[in-house]
Amino acid sequence: MNARAGVVALGLLAGCAGGPIVIPLRDETAGARPPVTRPPSPPCRVTVAAVEDERANRDTLGAIGNRPLQADDVREWIVHGMRDVGGAGDGGGPAEAGRPPADIVTRIGIERVYARTVVTQMEAVVALRAAFTAADGSLTERRYRGTGTRVNWVNAGMEFAVLLNEALGSAVTQIAADAGRLCPPR
Repeated sequence: MNARAGVVALGLLAGCAGGPIVIPLRDETAGARPPVTRPPSPPCRVTVAAVEDERANRDTLGAIGNRPLQADDVREWIVHGMRDVGGAGDGGGPAEAGRPPADIVTRIGIERVYARTVVTQMEAVVALRAAFTAADGSLTERRYRGTGTRVNWVNAGMEFAVLLNEALGSAVTQIAADAGRLCPPR
């Protein structure tokens, strides 16, 4: 009886083992990327000049048990999310020839992107650093933390993608609000 229970327990543990959980952060071909709530545009022209991946661990976004969470192109995912930080129709990208200079130039540092489960809850965090440079040369640097939580149904990559996109949307909304407060008076 004990031998049979041991075999069953070993089988259950083996079932928990597996490869990494791949998180499709930007799976737009399948329409799977959830929409990030668009933040209100700042009242001046804001440009995101650079996005740098400063994470200490770029290999994983956390682990569920012994299964690492992995995603490709985290930097590009953040760049895509930051396009919503822009005023006067600016998509947040680099300045284009013929356009007036930006009132605020922003540089983003990716400090941390991770997800985890706690019992039946899932949690995701996106931590970003933003350096805002005004037209007069003054520099303001702030850190932002976007979070998301929800019920964990099956530990699927898409569940984590939805949650991480919520966390990114929260951080982007905070950055857009601060960029708006830093705009020069009109």
